[in-house]
Amino acid sequence: MSASRRGPRGADWAPSRLVALLDSGAALREAARQVCALTGADVALVGRPEDPGVAVLRSWAGTHHAGLHNLLVPEGLGLGGKVLATNRPCRVRDYARSPSITHDFDDPINAEGIRAMLGAPIQRGDEVLGMIYAAHRGPGDFGGDATAALTEIAEATALSLAVADLVEARREADTHAERRRIAVALHDSVGAMLFTVGSSTHGSPHPTTSTCAATWGRPASPAASTTCCAWSPWAVRTRRSPRN
Repeated sequence: MSASRRGPRGADWAPSRLVALLDSGAALREAARQVCALTGADVALVGRPEDPGVAVLRSWAGTHHAGLHNLLVPEGLGLGGKVLATNRPCRVRDYARSPSITHDFDDPINAEGIRAMLGAPIQRGDEVLGMIYAAHRGPGDFGGDATAALTEIAEATALSLAVADLVEARREADTHAERRRIAVALHDSVGAMLFTVGSSTHGSPHPTTSTCAATWGRPASPAASTTCCAWSPWAVRTRRSPRN
């Protein structure tokens, strides 16, 4: 991966920008924007597998319609599905007329006016993490520079996803550890409080005002009686005892 690149639209970009985001969603959105900036494409799309053999287009740039947004792309179908199946870059000069791909997605492609399209896999080693596209609304082709730029963005995206996944796993581990710490602290606090209540009421038919105050963290009132409020269960039981 090169340190930086200037695209046909004068955009300067360093692959480390994607990695520094530390968030997979943000990295995919930025990757789509950089595809347009660095390859001169009118439209960029990025998808990730979410079920075995099926990717979903979750990020895009330059689209005019929503037909390609969140589109499911099974392996082998269309240009992106071919990229997933072959694990290699693929291109077409005229999407709607190309005999090298299936035409399951012609409707949303035509709605965007897309003609030429280039796709590349996002992968780390043998693992395919997704695919990334660049597309023109006019006829034509993507040259070697555009292909190199798209491949470079795909590599940076793969690294950013790997880093983001590690960061998310660490966050989840820290969250679980904090929840366990709080649970243990609450258990100890409640246990200590129950022990205090049990010790204070041992040998006494009902708790005193000072005991209640100590238990619940409130100062005892000088005017209060030595028992809790007159409507406490102990007071009610005491008032009813003469009937027995």
